[in-house]
Amino acid sequence: MDELICRLGTAIPLSPSLADVATTLVHPATTTHRSLPPAELAALGIGEGLVRLSVGIEEPADLVAELRAALDDEGRAASITS
Repeated sequence: MDELICRLGTAIPLSPSLADVATTLVHPATTTHRSLPPAELAALGIGEGLVRLSVGIEEPADLVAELRAALDDEGRAASITS
């Protein structure tokens, strides 16, 4: 997961805040919900693999291309649809 976030982070910034018009990534387990104990995170469905993508005003085709490029290395690009 860390490698995926790093690859996505080169095109889409990792951000602890969602107050932006640009597309951002958030890893809730280590940012917005980091103060919660593991049991509460699990109860909320927030695991290490959860990433929130807040889509901004960029061209959708550009975002899809960036996501596909990052996910290709993970073998997950087929799950993205335009």
